[in-house]
Amino acid sequence: MVRHYKSKGERGQWSEDAMRAAVTAVQNGMSLKRATIQHAVPRTILRHKVRLSQLGQPLTKSLGHQTVLSAMQEAQLVSLLLDLE
Repeated sequence: MVRHYKSKGERGQWSEDAMRAAVTAVQNGMSLKRATIQHAVPRTILRHKVRLSQLGQPLTKSLGHQTVLSAMQEAQLVSLLLDLE
């Protein structure tokens, strides 16, 4: 078995600060392609984050699918289950 696995993929290598800067650049009139090159973020994710920012949702870095429960709901469920235990 491998004890120290190193990921060989490039998924999730961008930073939140670079994504915020790219989103504000696109909102200020920069093209999507130029913003992805200048800030080193993936174009499809930048397009998605621009759409989310127009809807007023925060820019957070999350890999994978969205969860069904929010963090607050999950914490409430955990505390309820611990009380019932």
